[in-house]
Amino acid sequence: MTAKRDKAPAPIAVKDARGRVSALTPFDLELLDGDPPGTEYDLVRRNKRTLPLLRTYWMVLHRVVDATGRWPSAEHLHDELKLICGFRRQVVDMETGEVAIVVDSIGFEAMDQVEFRRFFDRATEKLCDAVGYDVLAFLEERAA
Repeated sequence: MTAKRDKAPAPIAVKDARGRVSALTPFDLELLDGDPPGTEYDLVRRNKRTLPLLRTYWMVLHRVVDATGRWPSAEHLHDELKLICGFRRQVVDMETGEVAIVVDSIGFEAMDQVEFRRFFDRATEKLCDAVGYDVLAFLEERAA
C-alpha cells in the first residue's frame, strides 16, 4: 500500500503556450523518461492565485457600493454575489432540523486562479445586470 502524503509533490510538468504538457525541467524529463510506456500519472492543476484580479474585484465592489448605496458594504455585496453565482451550500442543524444557506469561500486556499477567474467573470456580469452599467468601465478609462 502506498503511504498517504501530507501534501502534493512538487510539480514536474507545465502546459506551454501551444497547449502541450511538457516536463518542467530537464531533470523532470529524466524522471518521466525512466518510466515504462503505459505508465499513468495523476494530473493536478496548480494555478496560483494572483492579487491583481482579486484587488480589481474588491475595487469594483467598493465603487459599486459607493455609487449606488444599495448594499451596506462591499462585504455584503460580496456575500450576495457568492449566493447568486452559486457559491453556497445548505446545512442542516442536526438538533432542530433547520436548514440554512451559507456562502462558500473564494479564498486563495478554496480556489485557484482559473476558478476565481470564472467566479469574477460571472459575478461582474451579474453585477452589471443588477446596477445597469458596466462596472469594469473604469479599467478601460484608466488604460486610455
